[in-house]
Amino acid sequence: MERIDIQPGSFFPLSQQPARSDKKKRSKRPAGVFGKLLEDGQSAETAAAAGPLQQQEAEELFQEIQAAGERLKQFPGQENSSVYRELVRALVEKVVRDGIIVEEHSSGSHILKRKSFSLLRVVDAKLAQLLDGVAATQREQLQLMAQVEEIQGLLIDMLH
Repeated sequence: MERIDIQPGSFFPLSQQPARSDKKKRSKRPAGVFGKLLEDGQSAETAAAAGPLQQQEAEELFQEIQAAGERLKQFPGQENSSVYRELVRALVEKVVRDGIIVEEHSSGSHILKRKSFSLLRVVDAKLAQLLDGVAATQREQLQLMAQVEEIQGLLIDMLH
């Protein structure tokens, strides 16, 4: 049986023909948290060249976290807890952005049995150690923050 070619304009006049797009449109936005990590990991290779300046910024941020942790321990309040939370979040984002590279690998040659693997490589070990130091030295403040947030959540649940 032969294929039937349809002449352009046979169903639609030339002015009303639907526009064709040869390229698929892709969103510039990464898909979810993992997509952001992947995008940040790819840009981390270029950002890693600035090394010492970033390390100095991270150490200053670490000192600010320690000072904010002491203030939170002495005066537990909403303002001190939000400042402490933002500083910790900024340090974690910096370590993820500058210190980790995401690599994609696939296994096997058979397309149906192929599996995709993601490998996280720690590029800047000092930044990772700094984050571990924050977790170790600020454990008490982080536990206090968790308890305060849990209590706030319970109060919100009771009111609604």
